Amino acid sequence: MDKHKYRHKKYDTTIMQTVTIGNIIESLILSIKYRNSKDVINFLVEQRAKALSKCDRRRVSSTDKKIKHLKELGYKIPKEVEDGLNV
Repeated sequence: MDKHKYRHKKYDTTIMQTVTIGNIIESLILSIKYRNSKDVINFLVEQRAKALSKCDRRRVSSTDKKIKHLKELGYKIPKEVEDGLNV
């Protein structure tokens, strides 16, 4: 395994600014300081597994949410558009 493989992964800069990512980075830095990297990494992996098992996916740019918002604003949405979303 290439020890520099992490450099070739894709990192989304928009989520790198979130509090969660900040907490993860801080935890990793502290794990180096206190030499308990294995414990911290195992904890973070377990947390990710729990999050993935919830099946509560984020849909930031969901078309359904946009149409719902337009309806709330009073716009009339054609039936064909709504039916196309339910396919």
